[in-house]
Amino acid sequence: MPRRFNFSALSALSALAAPLSAQFPAPEPLAITHVTVIDVVNGGALTDRTVVVRDGRITSIDSGTVTPAGSRVVDAHGEYLIPGLWDMHVHVAAGPVTDTLLLPLFTAYGVTGIRDMGSAPARWEFLRRWRADVAAGRGVRPRLVAVGPMLNGPHPDPAPSEFIVEGPMGVASAVDSVLGAGWDEVKVQDWLSPETFAAVAAAARAARRPLVGHAPFSVGVRTAGRAGMQSIEHLGNDFVAGMAVDCSREAEAIRAGLNQARLAGSDSLYASTRRAGWLQPLLDSYDPERCRALANELMSEGVWQEPTIWLSQWLNAFGRDSIDWSPARLAYLPRSRRSRPTATPNPLGFTAADRAQWVRLYQEQMEIIALLRVTGSRFLAGSDMGPWEKMLPGLSLHEELARLVAAGFTPLEALQAATINPATFLGLADSLGRVAPGFSADLVLLAADPRADIGNLSRIEAVVVRGRLVDAAARARMLAGVAAAADSL
Repeated sequence: MPRRFNFSALSALSALAAPLSAQFPAPEPLAITHVTVIDVVNGGALTDRTVVVRDGRITSIDSGTVTPAGSRVVDAHGEYLIPGLWDMHVHVAAGPVTDTLLLPLFTAYGVTGIRDMGSAPARWEFLRRWRADVAAGRGVRPRLVAVGPMLNGPHPDPAPSEFIVEGPMGVASAVDSVLGAGWDEVKVQDWLSPETFAAVAAAARAARRPLVGHAPFSVGVRTAGRAGMQSIEHLGNDFVAGMAVDCSREAEAIRAGLNQARLAGSDSLYASTRRAGWLQPLLDSYDPERCRALANELMSEGVWQEPTIWLSQWLNAFGRDSIDWSPARLAYLPRSRRSRPTATPNPLGFTAADRAQWVRLYQEQMEIIALLRVTGSRFLAGSDMGPWEKMLPGLSLHEELARLVAAGFTPLEALQAATINPATFLGLADSLGRVAPGFSADLVLLAADPRADIGNLSRIEAVVVRGRLVDAAARARMLAGVAAAADSL
């Protein structure tokens, strides 16, 4: 039976949003009239409806146009209303994270909830203030779930956001530190030994907290799923193709090599796995039937998949030179970083043959994602937005949803991965992730139907964050403020 955790008691999620600025005071009653309401659960639609919002919640959805006295009325003829989006893989504490740059972009692009997947201690106070503001019910920041530090084994280049666990004996104190600091999930990384990983999984189960993250090199996706991983990121991990190893006829030999590199404490693992010489045996030994059996097992274990296709797979294959660096996009990037993406479009020095290998791996990974989909695995949408110049809040989630459609998802299925699926994963499907009476008024108003084309998510007319309306004029001011702030950084 799938293992599930209920997050509804977690303080970080019982709260409302925090302010971007004083321009968004307490929510006023709101009536959105003549709108088409999209049901993201079954794909249906209610046409010509009036959606009434009061005190941050949807109070009614009626076919008439009678609006409560004192309501602000939004005429939405020809427009479509969907739940607010969740980006379930973000690193908000890296790079220029400020109220005037990062958070407004999330809101402007319809992201009303995020899951922070690893932050350095220097930024924890920022996250705690965010959650305190959320609890006070102010403003239009997204909801926040956070894992705090990432648990990892010893390796040559630990990140500030990692908590290094030396062995099974250190696991209890590490997990206690994560949970004692108030973080919501236990996240593991690539370099844990099998014994340490097993101890972390046991500690997370004992604490009734979800275990999420990468499948360590020494363990693999199948073992991670059996140990109770709730969500697996990047198809396993974002450097060594993760699930592709478990789908290989040579999985045991390949994993033994990865474990040898781990024991040797060499940084050559990261370098070598990004070059074609290492990829060839993995590509040649791909076994679709082995992969199908693995997909069925992960589905039966209740493991959620968050592939972060756009960063972890697509970008490795096609490189920085394939990114849209139009002036409109660059305007939201700090001025000090604008020259860096185009100056080094091929930082690893890939040859044409190297690139061809990565393109082939990308195609294999897209096949794996399609296989996971048809065997019934449930998906979460995440961008892996973080300190990379190529990632922008909100925009990167839209790009991820487009990649899911490219992998064979319907636009509705992609939309579910960013709305009702996160709410279900978090145990909050009775109050988030749908446009329905009694649900939180986290909403996005669109000029076109996203069920017809996922690209229509970019046609945003307004965003509602727990009852606070960010209309077209306010959204334009918000984006202009981001561009001005980016110019000063």
